[in-house]
Amino acid sequence: QTFISYCTRASHGVHWGGTLIAMKLNDEVKVDEVEVSSEHFTRLRLTMEHNSFPLTSVYLPVEGNARLISITELDNILTSKDILGGDWNCVPNKHLDVQCTNPTTYYNIGGHELNDIMSTRNIVDIRREQLGDQHEPTRVCTTTGTATRLDRIYTPKWVNDSEMHLTFQIDRKA
Repeated sequence: QTFISYCTRASHGVHWGGTLIAMKLNDEVKVDEVEVSSEHFTRLRLTMEHNSFPLTSVYLPVEGNARLISITELDNILTSKDILGGDWNCVPNKHLDVQCTNPTTYYNIGGHELNDIMSTRNIVDIRREQLGDQHEPTRVCTTTGTATRLDRIYTPKWVNDSEMHLTFQIDRKA
């Protein structure tokens, strides 16, 4: 099954965004509920191995003020059981997730706010947990050479520590 929500074009007319969840369902995974709460979130409630949790695909806008508004919307719906993946258009740590001449100058509106709402719910960037201090960009700007890790998957700490086996993949070609 495929669940999709498109975002509108940014006001500068360049960037498009949207969310997509494509799943291979079987007898062990059930979709209990589908919600598209805004153009920036597609949210499913899944039941798997007797655990019920929200799975949310996120696209945060490129524009800083619109991104902050979307982060506030996310804060209002987020629970400590959420699994989230998406294009966040900001990074949690400029020193680890931005590679350029001077990472401290990277325009990162919303990065701290996003970190705060995730940490208060004990939700972790699962790939950062695996990478440690290594760099792994998901976007490289061909004009500036700046490499960033804008695409991330967040899971509750209990998923990382549990026996539940989940496979996550971000496909930038989708």
